[in-house]
Amino acid sequence: MDWQHHMRQNAYNWLLGDHPTGCLPEALLLLLGNPDLFDRDTVFPLFDDIQSVGAFLTGRYESVEVALTRPRFGAPIVAMYLEVAAMAGVRRVVAAGYVGGLRQEVHVGDLFLPSAAIALDGTTHAYSLGDTQLPGSARLHAALLELATQRDLAYTEGIVVSIDALMLETTALVAEWHEAGYSAVDLETACLFGVGGKVGLDCAAAHIVSDSPFEADVDPGAGHMASRSEQLTVALGALTSPEHR
Repeated sequence: MDWQHHMRQNAYNWLLGDHPTGCLPEALLLLLGNPDLFDRDTVFPLFDDIQSVGAFLTGRYESVEVALTRPRFGAPIVAMYLEVAAMAGVRRVVAAGYVGGLRQEVHVGDLFLPSAAIALDGTTHAYSLGDTQLPGSARLHAALLELATQRDLAYTEGIVVSIDALMLETTALVAEWHEAGYSAVDLETACLFGVGGKVGLDCAAAHIVSDSPFEADVDPGAGHMASRSEQLTVALGALTSPEHR
């Protein structure tokens, strides 16, 4: 028995049950963040004909079928979702999540569009065999930049560092990452770029800056939801516009 094949099939069954390979559309919106705080009222109105496909949903955005899902925190679970998504027919992924800012010009509430990610988590290292700086899809990243610019949105781009020990994120580490030139920190983007690339997915990300050592945190009841709507519109535009496919 090929044990890796066995484990991959187990993961497929956990997430998709008896749905056949090819059951998901080519475009996947990967919603990162706390799924227990899932903002259904912001996400669902963007889609028509939402259907459940195991741990994924499908719906139509601007007449294009899109899958969406919201895994729990961290690289290990995101890696499993990406592998299963690729097995089920997905070919391109845009993540819409959150990052912490590491530089004064990366403002809370703005978009952050990572061009590359630094892998400091164990899962991404296991897949990337020691590569620590991992680029996203240049094509999808360019589409996100173009759409954010067209909509006159406040954004920055740069390198995000992805870690796996959130509670060990210290002031000293933040200073070290700032000195290294990194612009933001999260848990999953390096996994998205590294694992996604290994399984044949084009991957990019459009994140919201949720906090920063230089600014006060976002108030979820204030302008944050407007930023979330713009974030999702840009992410879905990159996934579905004919010129960006």
